[in-house]
Amino acid sequence: MPTQAEIEAAAKAMFENWELGLGIAKLGLEAAERARWQPIETAPKDATCVLLYDGDGADPTVCFWHAIQGWTARWDHEPFEEPTHWQPVTSPPERK
Repeated sequence: MPTQAEIEAAAKAMFENWELGLGIAKLGLEAAERARWQPIETAPKDATCVLLYDGDGADPTVCFWHAIQGWTARWDHEPFEEPTHWQPVTSPPERK
């Protein structure tokens, strides 16, 4: 999460330099797009961990694609049946 000082610096840069401001806005919009739930058909099938949702109201589950088993829950390696949407897993906070 950006600090207030970082937000203010970005806003100042946007007003002082239109092209830089457009670049900052584009980066923000691209990050927001990556964080949206996406159709399962677009999910990576390269063993990358992603959040999966199956539309039944249960909590999303961290899963990965297994070449034989299909979508597989990361924590117990059980199959994740019929996911409808996926989302990238966010990076953990930095260790201090």
